[in-house]
Amino acid sequence: MTHISFPLEVKRGNVIVHPDFNVVTHNGVILVPGKIGNGASLEGGGEYITIGDQSNICMGNLSLCNHGITISFYVFPRRLLHNGHVLSGGPYSVYSKDGRVSIDLGYTARLIVNL
Repeated sequence: MTHISFPLEVKRGNVIVHPDFNVVTHNGVILVPGKIGNGASLEGGGEYITIGDQSNICMGNLSLCNHGITISFYVFPRRLLHNGHVLSGGPYSVYSKDGRVSIDLGYTARLIVNL
């Protein structure tokens, strides 16, 4: 089983230092103290973070997840914007809709969600 984490501890320009992924911030993302280490402040002005194409591993292609996938993160919303995406890419999307958190998977599989 593979464990991948994305610590947000060191940012140089618009790049967050990571040993394996090209983690790039866009439109003024700033790092702030978080629940565990630093977090990313996304204020609703089009800020986002990319990690490049991951279609060759489970994280970006759910059909490669022989043992499933678990994604966990902390979110501290000051407000939920309609269709404000928290996490999206490839096979999944976590976003707000009608004041609730919604999860879409682009893969038909068994899904267990704990919110």
